Amino acid sequence: MPALSKFQVNLAFGEEGEKQVAEMLLDKGWPVIPLYQYETNDAAPSLFLAEKDLILPDLQVFGKENNLMWVEVKRKRQWVRYRNNIETGLNKRHAEHYLEIEKKTDAPVYIFFIHEKEKPEGVFYVRLKTAYENARFWNGLNFNGVKKSKPMVFFKKNSLVKFKGGKK
Repeated sequence: MPALSKFQVNLAFGEEGEKQVAEMLLDKGWPVIPLYQYETNDAAPSLFLAEKDLILPDLQVFGKENNLMWVEVKRKRQWVRYRNNIETGLNKRHAEHYLEIEKKTDAPVYIFFIHEKEKPEGVFYVRLKTAYENARFWNGLNFNGVKKSKPMVFFKKNSLVKFKGGKK
């Protein structure tokens, strides 16, 4: 059996996190539609608009009073430390797509961050639209102008809410 690529390993790591959050939401009695299960070509599911396609978050959830919301899950092994802040983040282009999805569907988008292997550990979340205006944006370049990453958006740890599982 051939060895898994780095992409395949990271994809499996992320999918485990998506399943974990889906189970936590189900334990609250909230129905979940896992959107990632419908794709077979390693591409993210999309919302098709007349003018363009938008990358969808991982889960469609019906929360309290069956209100529709979107949930994107990010599973992390470590926090980012930047100028005396503890932060976590995601791809800026994806965040922009999620903001547009919220606008088009009138359903809030929440980003769930699972942090493991480094304290503080746990599942944290933030409403993207609310937190975005106070986020830190990074163009992906290091101090020497060398590209290290795709552009990212980061949220301070103190802007996140710790998710409490269990039935309500």
